[in-house]
Amino acid sequence: MNRTVNLLVDRFGYDHAGIFLIDVQGEYAVLQAASGETGRMMLEQGHQLHLGSSSIVGFVAITGEPKIALDAGADAMYFKNPLFPNIHSELALPLVINQRVIGVLDVQSQELNAFSQQDLDVLQILADQLSIAIDTTRLFQQHQETLHQLETLQNQVSSDVWVGLSQSFRFSGYQMDAAGLRPLYGHKNLDEAEPTPYTLPIKIRGKIVAKLEVWPAGKRMSSGEIELLDLLSDRISQAIESARIFEETQKRAGREQAVNEFVTSLSGSFDLDSLIQTAVRHLGGLPDITGVSIRIDPPQEVSDH
Repeated sequence: MNRTVNLLVDRFGYDHAGIFLIDVQGEYAVLQAASGETGRMMLEQGHQLHLGSSSIVGFVAITGEPKIALDAGADAMYFKNPLFPNIHSELALPLVINQRVIGVLDVQSQELNAFSQQDLDVLQILADQLSIAIDTTRLFQQHQETLHQLETLQNQVSSDVWVGLSQSFRFSGYQMDAAGLRPLYGHKNLDEAEPTPYTLPIKIRGKIVAKLEVWPAGKRMSSGEIELLDLLSDRISQAIESARIFEETQKRAGREQAVNEFVTSLSGSFDLDSLIQTAVRHLGGLPDITGVSIRIDPPQEVSDH
């Protein structure tokens, strides 16, 4: 938009050019880009015109039709801006997408009768191209915002899942050394006499979920060894997340299978006593269930709350 208004002034010789976009409420045409120092002042002031007001921009925004004022001072729709005391001609064109007016391109000149039909035709082509560019940019920005929101939500869900998983682990990890492979319990504080390990974070979607500790045989590790460990750390992160997703998928599939089996078993029972027995038997066989009962009580009123 800034390039457009500057192009109109520099290449076409107009004294002022501005681009208005209609706000979300559809009440005002809000100035978004304007040429020159005066245009900058209007932008800082938040210049806007009410749709349908006594202004050429407001008229075009409402009707969707271009408007030319060859003697602006004599035109009843002309909005006399004190920042432009010497303007005598104004041309405003609608910015339209899918038969919907999204804004107005406004061009002004200090000359009387500054605009012809040829000017209108040329500028209408420019306005149409500008409308497409604005709409494309808006769609791209909305797409980027949606992706950012989805990524933020996905990261939060992943972080919550890993917090839950870490609390359910029997061990805090595993260690391999001369004594063999053994589980780790809790977080051990290293003795000052023990050698310090080389530590790398294991990240899932930007969150550190674990750490890789390596005790080198020598006192220092070479740059090649460090580069290899960095690569291995990334691969471990990917493998851990893949395993977590696979495990979650398997659990979900198992739950769905249990529900299907449960529904199938109930659908074959037409005797009330055997149906309740079947339901209790299946529910009692679910993981993490130590007992279950279905008790028949007299009917009671159920509160909506």
